[in-house]
Amino acid sequence: MSKLDFTLLQDNGYVFMWVTNKSYSPAIHFMEDKGYSLTESITWVKVNTDGAALRPVFGVGCKHVKEDCLVFRKLKNSLVEEICRTRKENNVILSVPRMGSQKPDQIYDT
Repeated sequence: MSKLDFTLLQDNGYVFMWVTNKSYSPAIHFMEDKGYSLTESITWVKVNTDGAALRPVFGVGCKHVKEDCLVFRKLKNSLVEEICRTRKENNVILSVPRMGSQKPDQIYDT
């Protein structure tokens, strides 16, 4: 990602980035260096089919019990800023994990 030329990406817009605990702060610093500001964080708490929160699993790797979707924006136009007001509050999704790195369907339903 560090090789991506963000100047070619957009002047005004949003970037959605999934992170785990370890990469939360580095992701924010990285995006701020690229001219973006954090506007929202959507937390996905992984639960089992009974609705109980999963417990961390350690082995070859670490199976995370939560992930965060960080929402960044870059606005260079005051008119766009007026149109694109976002609220700074945490959102939580409770969902059973699917295969591989698939994210919850609820992230697309908002």
